[in-house]
Amino acid sequence: MKNGLQEKLFAQVVTTLTEKGLILKKGTIVDSTIISAPSSTKNKEKKRDPDAHQTPKGNA
Repeated sequence: MKNGLQEKLFAQVVTTLTEKGLILKKGTIVDSTIISAPSSTKNKEKKRDPDAHQTPKGNA
C-alpha cells in the first residue's frame, strides 16, 4: 500500500501478540471485504462454482 497502512496494521498485530506472549514469524493480511455478486448458479453451465462461498447478510 502506498500510505504504509498495511505495515502499520501488521506492526500493531505483532505488538499485541508479543504483549500476550505469542510470537508471529510471518503472516499475510488479506482484504476480506464482502461484495455483491450474482448467484453462483447463474453461469453458462448452470452449475455451482465449487470455490464460491456465501455468507449470511444482515444480522448473522
